Amino acid sequence: MAGSSHSGLTRSVLPASAGRALAIAYAALAVTVPLAGGEGAPELRRGPYLQALLERRVEIVWLNDAAGPGSLRLFRALHGDAPITFDAGEDKLHRVRLEGLLPETDYRYQILSGANGDPLDPVERVFRTAPPVGSGRFTVAVAGDSGSADVNEYAVAGLLQELRPNLFIHTGDWDYTGDLDMGLFEPFREVLATSCLYPCRGNHDFRLPWRDFFFPPNARGEGSGMFYSFDYGPAHFISFDTNGDALAGGAQSKFVREDVAAARAAGQKWMILFCHEPPYTVGGYGPFDRAALEVIPPLADELELDLVISGHDHNYQRMLPTRAGVVRDAWHEPAYVAPRGTIYLVSGGGGQILYGETAKSDHSNLRLFLREFHALELDVSEDRLTSRAISPSKTVLDEFSITKGEPRPEFRVLRGDANTDGTLDLADPVRILDHLFLGRPLGCEALVNIAADVNDSGSVQIDDGIALLNFLFLGGPPPAAPFPDCTEPGAVDDTGCRQSGCTR
Repeated sequence: MAGSSHSGLTRSVLPASAGRALAIAYAALAVTVPLAGGEGAPELRRGPYLQALLERRVEIVWLNDAAGPGSLRLFRALHGDAPITFDAGEDKLHRVRLEGLLPETDYRYQILSGANGDPLDPVERVFRTAPPVGSGRFTVAVAGDSGSADVNEYAVAGLLQELRPNLFIHTGDWDYTGDLDMGLFEPFREVLATSCLYPCRGNHDFRLPWRDFFFPPNARGEGSGMFYSFDYGPAHFISFDTNGDALAGGAQSKFVREDVAAARAAGQKWMILFCHEPPYTVGGYGPFDRAALEVIPPLADELELDLVISGHDHNYQRMLPTRAGVVRDAWHEPAYVAPRGTIYLVSGGGGQILYGETAKSDHSNLRLFLREFHALELDVSEDRLTSRAISPSKTVLDEFSITKGEPRPEFRVLRGDANTDGTLDLADPVRILDHLFLGRPLGCEALVNIAADVNDSGSVQIDDGIALLNFLFLGGPPPAAPFPDCTEPGAVDDTGCRQSGCTR
């Protein structure tokens, strides 16, 4: 590998036999002479877009319509530093990898072409490097199943442009048109120039040569598989490939186990896995056998993952915290404190035709299903993660949070609150009657023994519903003590409980 040095700048170029010129630049601030304009520059076909944006590095990629010399001009956005210009070689595809950047810093860049350095893109772009590993705050936008190239995809892309996230995670199915520029790079052009794209492989992306387009850090897998991981501030992300060839053999699961163990040893606070096929869904794919259900939940339980985000079903779904197939700590909703299960999200409303809910699916851990175009916004800090599902009109469709570093709240039950919504109303005696005459389960032991046992007789009977109706509408005696104070159920297992709090 050849190398040269000038004014503190080191540059290396891979051999041309690699199929593309890759300029590796160590971005110590140095002064170079600005390049003058020229004629005959090729036209920009794709990009620029960001890859592998981390604490001290980024890769900037663009594609021209013809081979020719290219370069990139970089400087810190809010400082008076003179720009540095990096050579990008003379191929059609240009990849400039910048290393030695400052953490959590804004940089401005512009791509150039031709021997004299004409601006190839007239706009100067800005990206921000990641906070130091283990600290800081940042935002992530998530969208999936977007590659329709129609008005709905462009509406979601416009939303992301307004959100201005640090990262853009795509849950797969980048393109349904047969043209990846039409399906991904053109609709999200402005987003990709300033927010680093981290994709996973969808079933419609199965045969695309992703290594020609995406250059994530820590990439693993042979053949067409696509899985990798990266650290960003206090979070560790794993891109998981749910296509059959990548699931076979166990190499990916082995990688994830070793990878998460290393991230925890390094002190990372959040573990987030994203993939295409959802382990849990009540949408169009719900009734079908899905390999992801056999592989991902056991990994999530074993490794205590915080979030699993997927696409594939064209809608939005949020599952309650789930471990070993059972809902845990649902009564925290919507502000979870160290929940004892993984929260699963489906975000497949990026533009392609929407799918509805399937009644035959298992709804036992479902919190919310929405047939809406949307994107997710994750606001991540050291101790708190907030997730919002947002429509293209900027309506917040759903929001919840997970907090770490605080004591878990005590589980408390309001006597008479049979439907666990935190208040006493007509729905509570109706729930009791549904249980007695229609066989509808009440839920966890605490609800059977306390919430629905209005008169504290030791069992749930018809007189509990009558007593509650009498109290609510005829001024009869209140539920048994300690009403209106909440009851602490002691050692009762709160698995599956959906109590959201007490109303006093």
